[in-house]
Amino acid sequence: MKPLLARARTRRMDIGNPPGKQGSLGDAINWEALLSKVPDGEDLYLIADDRDYFSVIDENRPKEFLHS
Repeated sequence: MKPLLARARTRRMDIGNPPGKQGSLGDAINWEALLSKVPDGEDLYLIADDRDYFSVIDENRPKEFLHS
């Protein structure tokens, strides 16, 4: 498995996948760290006040990419 920083860069920042602002690794690192600890098939409950995580269409739902 790639190190956390490499996954954050390649899966998030370099191709623009959420969460995160363009050119920033902070949210990408946090998200990849969360995913590395949650077993496949388990629910992840997200409590955040960061618009990078929420749908532009419905602010009560996560971005579809993050949801899947």
